[in-house]
Amino acid sequence: MAKLQGGEEVRLQAALEYLGQMPCVERPNGRRQKVLPREVAQLVLLDLADGHSHSAIVRRYERVCKFSRAWLAEVIADGRLEAMANGDPQSL
Repeated sequence: MAKLQGGEEVRLQAALEYLGQMPCVERPNGRRQKVLPREVAQLVLLDLADGHSHSAIVRRYERVCKFSRAWLAEVIADGRLEAMANGDPQSL
């Protein structure tokens, strides 16, 4: 993600804290899965596009949304991250 100036970083952290819940969705097979809020998923996609590693992304959002590198790799591989960023619950 582009370097943020002091005030922008504070606003980002405030927004992330506001979004701080990790909701779960019920899948058709009855299992529950974590879902990133749409705004956080969009920020994660931007970080990926900027070349940040999965570890760096996990550390950046750990105060707001707890998820692992393995989970992040899984949702990227199966396309669920894009669905979360687009706010499309049908494709989760």
